[in-house]
Amino acid sequence: MRRRMMMGKRLPYDAEVEWIKSTAGAYVDTGIKASGNLRIKTTLYDFFTQEFLGKWCFGGRNGNLDKSFGIFISKSRQSVFFTYSNTNKEIQNFSAYPQTAVVEIGNGIIQIGGIGSSYNIATFISDYNLLLFGYNDGGNVITYEGITMGDTYITDGVTTLDLIPVRKNGKGYMYDRISGELRGTGDFIAGPDK
Repeated sequence: MRRRMMMGKRLPYDAEVEWIKSTAGAYVDTGIKASGNLRIKTTLYDFFTQEFLGKWCFGGRNGNLDKSFGIFISKSRQSVFFTYSNTNKEIQNFSAYPQTAVVEIGNGIIQIGGIGSSYNIATFISDYNLLLFGYNDGGNVITYEGITMGDTYITDGVTTLDLIPVRKNGKGYMYDRISGELRGTGDFIAGPDK
């Protein structure tokens, strides 16, 4: 097996992959608090489907509508919601989006698969970190099996993560190109090599 190298150093993974998929209990803690300054760009694979009604792909909050940031699909309304600060913004019926879509949020604009919406920028910082593959609900980690995510960029203006999905010893992780750390709690399925 050939190890990946960057600038003469061995990278801590075997291969870059297209995506990683969560199994039960798997999540990535970003270490960044949910806040009004947060910007995120990620690719979600097969998220906008019936299977994920009632589930979050990422998020963090102090409690229901308390300093929250995230994306979820309402089971009762079958719409994609962006939760931000102290409001839930219903965006559109989940079936309007491609099953695989780039999600980009920041500076008052949310884009999902090229479909745009706006939101009012608010000043807030949650007490809890933003999680990927689920959400942080007041310190309680809520995860969902089967969420599939690709390259992910997150910043709050101070801390930045540039995450790429990778495989190490047959398991999936997110590798932060900035810190050089592998991230992931629990087991992730690694997608095909890039």
